[in-house]
Amino acid sequence: WTGSMLQRKPLQEEYPSSHWQCFQVKWDDGATDQLSPWDMEPLSQDEESSETIPDKLVFPMSMEDPMIAWEGEDEQKRILEGLEKIMETLEEAEMFLNPVDLEEEVVYCTVVPFPMDLSTIAERLRNGFYRRKLALIWDVVVMERNVTSYNEED
Repeated sequence: WTGSMLQRKPLQEEYPSSHWQCFQVKWDDGATDQLSPWDMEPLSQDEESSETIPDKLVFPMSMEDPMIAWEGEDEQKRILEGLEKIMETLEEAEMFLNPVDLEEEVVYCTVVPFPMDLSTIAERLRNGFYRRKLALIWDVVVMERNVTSYNEED
C-alpha cells in the first residue's frame, strides 16, 4: 500500500507528544487512515536506490502478513498469558515489571524519551491497544533501548 502523509497531529490533544496514530495518511486509493510511525516507512525511488520519494509512504507489508495482522483475539490473549507468566515467575523480569519511579531515578526522563515496562505492555494487550503485532514489537524494542541507553549513562 502506498500513500501520502497529510498531517501530523496528536490523536488526543491531552497527549501532544504521543506518537500513537498521530499521522493522517491518504492512501493512493483515496482512503484515509490514522497511523503510528511504526506502521509505515518512506517509499524508495526503486529497489536499488536508497533515495526516497518526498511525502510518499508505504505500508511495508500486507495486512494478511502474520507479522501484521492479529490472528483473532485468542492470539493477543495467548501472548498476554505468556507475558503474565514471565512477569510472575522470571526473576530477571522483576526490574522491568513497573514504570521507573521518577522520584527515585530523577534523571531517567532526561535520558529516556518514551518509558516502557512490562505492566504497561500487559495493560495495552488487555485493552486492545495494539492494532498490529508490529506495534507490540515496537514497545518491546523501545523497552530494550531504554535499558541500554539509561545504563550507558552509569
